[in-house]
Amino acid sequence: MAEYKILENRPDIKKVMTISEFCNEYNLGRNKAYTLCHKSDAPVIFNGKKILFIKAKVDEWMESLIGKHI
Repeated sequence: MAEYKILENRPDIKKVMTISEFCNEYNLGRNKAYTLCHKSDAPVIFNGKKILFIKAKVDEWMESLIGKHI
């Protein structure tokens, strides 16, 4: 009988998040999320109608907004 290699289960590692995921992660409403994603320095990718936040840069960017009126 053939031996099968068992692959380790690893969590799904996504490098981007949608508007809905961004709202849930940062406890924001959809309108505020859309306002933020259209700021010139926002770490986003516009893929047609889909807006994707780059996870690796979002925390640092959100920290840069501390104390600013958004």
